[in-house]
Amino acid sequence: MSDKFSAGDTSEGVSTTDEADSGSTTDAPDGVSTADAAESDPTVLGFTDLRPEELVGPLDAVDSGSRVLSFPEAGPAAKLVHSVVGGVRVLRESDVDAILLYNGTGVLGLVSVVLSRLFGVPLLLRVNGDIYRQHADRMRELWETDRYGRTAVFLIYHLLTRLTYLAASGYVTVSEDLRDRLDSESSYPDRTAVSAHNPVDASRFADSDGREAVCGVDLDGTRVLLTVTNLNYEGKYRGVVEIVEAVTDILAEREDVVYVVAGDGTYFERLARYVEANVPEEVAERILLPGYVEEVPPVFAAADVFVYKSYIDGYPNVVLEAQAAGLPVVANPDCGIDEQVADGETGTLVSAADQSAFADAVDRLLTDENLCARVGRSATERVRARNSNERVGRELLDAVARILRS
Repeated sequence: MSDKFSAGDTSEGVSTTDEADSGSTTDAPDGVSTADAAESDPTVLGFTDLRPEELVGPLDAVDSGSRVLSFPEAGPAAKLVHSVVGGVRVLRESDVDAILLYNGTGVLGLVSVVLSRLFGVPLLLRVNGDIYRQHADRMRELWETDRYGRTAVFLIYHLLTRLTYLAASGYVTVSEDLRDRLDSESSYPDRTAVSAHNPVDASRFADSDGREAVCGVDLDGTRVLLTVTNLNYEGKYRGVVEIVEAVTDILAEREDVVYVVAGDGTYFERLARYVEANVPEEVAERILLPGYVEEVPPVFAAADVFVYKSYIDGYPNVVLEAQAAGLPVVANPDCGIDEQVADGETGTLVSAADQSAFADAVDRLLTDENLCARVGRSATERVRARNSNERVGRELLDAVARILRS
């Protein structure tokens, strides 16, 4: 491939992130030598306005020669100008095999479609969730709260997203579960979909070994259950409510146990009202709702068990982060979580409908501290091996190559 360029390069007005993981390099696919795999790797131009490290880190780690143009804090006008200028510059100067757009939404989606057509480069989408369902939930919430102007604006945003999906040549999904959902969902255009997992920077959690206070509460001498989530989505709010129901008896029986739900969003106040109305007061005071947390490693460090339920994720990063922090996980085996957690090894997977089994799994880990620590160590080892930048970078390039060959 001629005229390679670095993912770490930065164009004026465009930020990039370079966070290569220190894990071991993943072998090339069976039957292909590492040198041959490198020579045949596609060159990618990535666009993202959300979590650029999920593209930059993996592509840098495998020395792919690809570039990611990221705009995490830019407004719509600045995003439009800089994505057009930066994208045209790269596509004119370099031999690019594919444009890879993170999540395929908004202004960057429109720009990517236009550049793909102008330069004859296939457009692929890096899909990290069921975006149509997420948009439907958001529009319903805006409409039900009488924010009709915002609903109209979001509808335009959603239509731009649908245009981007129609123009795409394929999807690189974050999990096999999400790939299968897109394949079976008739509302998505029929395109080749290949999965490649997300990375986690395990080093962020290596030094967070103190039990710091949460919500101003001293957690020394307590056993802490933790959920970190985004309460902008009904499918995640419902999961937290079910966890509250499952662990209420544990909290009632054990005064040394605290449940922390870190996260903010449109359903935050509804969650607070639910706890106040449905949980006994002496238990509710040990359900802590700190809201949005800027730095999550100290929160993970304060916890003993990570509990999670979701009905909308594609491959929740918080589950990877919890395991990187050495926490055993109790969760439902849906939404890509069964690809993150090895049942019985790094946590326990329980049917979302089985509240009793969920509570039993949590209680077992709280009661047996040796088991809790052993499972947590296994969790860290697993994500370091399976979700390193090197391994994910190889998965990404292999997925892009498979789609281009299809």
